[in-house]
Amino acid sequence: MPHLHLAFPPGTNRAVVDRRIGDLHELRNRAAHWEPLLNEPVQARMADLLTVTRELSTPLADYVQHTSRVDAVLHSRP
Repeated sequence: MPHLHLAFPPGTNRAVVDRRIGDLHELRNRAAHWEPLLNEPVQARMADLLTVTRELSTPLADYVQHTSRVDAVLHSRP
């Protein structure tokens, strides 16, 4: 994608962003195929999501963090 670099601030490490997005994509695919996520580092993926969205837009990251139920669900696990 020739214009993806324009979405992120100058100096953003593309390899790190690609890894985070790849990890998020893998988690999304596992969830979409109803695979168990019990051993997945969901908190780490949530941190990745917030990091990537914050690099794109701080208000977007704030919205995602405010509306997310991930922490509540993880804390309610037995």
